[in-house]
Order: sequence, then C-alpha cells, then structure tokens
Amino acid sequence: QLKAHLAQGDILLPLPAFYFDEGKVKLSKESGPIILLEHDCDMSIEDGICRTSHYVIAPLFPDAAIRSHFSDFTAIESNLITHKIYFSSVPTLGSSYVVDLNMTGSVKADWLHRSIQDGTIQRIASLSDNGFYFLLAKLTVHLLRANSSADAA
Repeated sequence: QLKAHLAQGDILLPLPAFYFDEGKVKLSKESGPIILLEHDCDMSIEDGICRTSHYVIAPLFPDAAIRSHFSDFTAIESNLITHKIYFSSVPTLGSSYVVDLNMTGSVKADWLHRSIQDGTIQRIASLSDNGFYFLLAKLTVHLLRANSSADAA
C-alpha cells in the first residue's frame, strides 16, 4: 500500500540505471524501477520548494538479469550480501528484484515531483514498517560498518 507522501523505500518507475565508467555516464538499455533512499523529511516540500535539491536512488534489477553473474544466488536471496537487497516480490511488478547499493545515484527533486504529478513516473510501492526498518539496517551495515583490523593497517 502506498504511503500518503513520498517516502524512503518507495519504489518508482521508469528510470534508467546509470553509472560512471572511465569518465563517461553509462545508462541501462531499458528504464526500470528504482528505490528512493533519501530520508522522508528531506523529501518534504515547504512553500512549494523541495527541501533538498536531489534525492538519492538505487536501481532495482530483475533477479533473472543478474542471477547468471553469481555462482551461488542463495546468499543474495537470504540478504547476506551487504550491498544487495533482495525483494522476493514487488507489487505490480510481480517478480523478484535486487537492489545494488553500490549503484546509487541521484535525481533532481523538483523534476521527480513534477514527473510523479504528470504521470511520467509512477510510485508503485511503499515499504511496510518491517521493510522500512530492514532497509535502514541494510543501509547502516553497508555504509557505516567499521573497518576490519586488516583494512585499518
């Protein structure tokens, strides 16, 4: 069920996945779903102005598209890989998807709000409370884990 407002963990589509490779921006061949990683309060609009200029996002890839790149997909399905989040099902998309937290990017906030209002971009899902707390745990482990003693030397 969609929350009343744009929220951290909302899944939107369509947006292309993109990344930098040797100084050039590479885009995915097809646009697909993304997850909003920005905090709820940073996505608020005050007096018609977005609180922040850009929102952090990460692409969702169909597990079928990435399954072949891993010898053992069980660790991903069990959410044991710190930079991957496995969704066994996404409402309206039906199949399972994987978020890659190493491929985060950003979009202009005002563009995203306009695109949602005019129907170019659709909000298709919001996380449940449990899903939201799981997302926070994954982000924390991925972004805030301490260096091991071998890495610190």
